[in-house]
Amino acid sequence: MMFGQPELALPEFEQGIKLIPNDAEMNYYLGWTLNILQRFAEARPYLEKAAQRDPRAVGPQIQLGRAYAMTGEVDQGLKLFRGILEKNPYELTACMDIAKVYELILQSPNAAEQWRRCDEIYRRNPAMFKPQESEILSALERLKKN
Repeated sequence: MMFGQPELALPEFEQGIKLIPNDAEMNYYLGWTLNILQRFAEARPYLEKAAQRDPRAVGPQIQLGRAYAMTGEVDQGLKLFRGILEKNPYELTACMDIAKVYELILQSPNAAEQWRRCDEIYRRNPAMFKPQESEILSALERLKKN
C-alpha cells in the first residue's frame, strides 16, 4: 500500500471506487485503508459491500469486524470474528482480534483465555505466525500480571 503510507493510497482507492463502485476488491482496499487511518465509520459501508460481494473472503470479514468493534458495535464485530473461526479454526488474526476486543474494549476476564487460544494456534506453526509471536507473548505476560 503505497510503501506503508495509507494516506497516499487513499485518493487512488477513492478514485477507483468512482470508476468501479461495486468491485469487491476495490471496496475492500478502500475500507481497509480507512481502517488503517482509524476512520472506521467511513470504512464500514465499503467493507460491508466487499463482505457481501465475496462472503468467503476472510480479509473483508476481519476488517469489517474491526470497523464494527471500533464504532461501538462490539457484538457484531465479535460475531464476525467467531464466524471466521468456526470456518477456519486456525485463523490467528480473527483469534487475536477477539482477544483484543475482550482485553481492550470490554476489559473482560475472558481475554486471558482467548490469548491462550491464540498462543495454541501460534504454536501449531510458529514459522508461519512469526510476525504475531511478539504480540501474543506480550499479551500473555501482561495478563499474567493482572
